Amino acid sequence: MKKLRLSNISNNKTLAKKLNITPSAFSRKINGSSNFTIEEMKFIRKEYELSDIEFLDIFFNRPVR
Repeated sequence: MKKLRLSNISNNKTLAKKLNITPSAFSRKINGSSNFTIEEMKFIRKEYELSDIEFLDIFFNRPVR
């Protein structure tokens, strides 16, 4: 299975706009400096039709910094 990464789903500005956040806030979230809200995670999952595995990999299998 092709490994899906959130940063490759859409360009930052487009997805940030859909989430109603700034591109810099989105960048902080994908870089792990800030957390996605539950609503943002649900939106991304639905918008991009992520499977359970893809969803868990993107949001919960990040390396600890």
